[in-house]
Parts: sequence; C-alpha cells; structure tokens
Amino acid sequence: MLGINVRPTATVRAAAVFVVGDLLIWAASLWGAYLIRFDGDIPSRYLPAIPVLLMALIPIKLAWHAAYRL
Repeated sequence: MLGINVRPTATVRAAAVFVVGDLLIWAASLWGAYLIRFDGDIPSRYLPAIPVLLMALIPIKLAWHAAYRL
C-alpha cells in the first residue's frame, strides 16, 4: 500500500489482547447471569435476547472504558 509499512507497537497489541479478553469476559458474565437467574436452565424464549443485549451493551462498555481509560 504505497510503500507505507505501519506495524502496531507492542503496547497497541497488548491493548488489543486486553480488549478482546474483556469482551469475552463480558459475554460470559451475561451468559452466567442468565444461568444464575434461571437456575441453570435458560428458557428458549430468552436465548435470542442474549446476542441482542451483547450488541447493545458492548459498544456502550467499550466507550465507557475508553472514556475512563480502564
């Protein structure tokens, strides 16, 4: 691409790993909350809500963490 070689620094790569890890933890915590709420057996009518909630909450959480540099 026009001879420009842009490689992320070690700090940027580490930050990306932490962001991905946080996303996985947030998704697992939502799933775990549903499991706790329904005593380990999530009714099928609530399953479609999980991806919708994740799509709504992840951008909010990312913005919040970025704003406070967490």
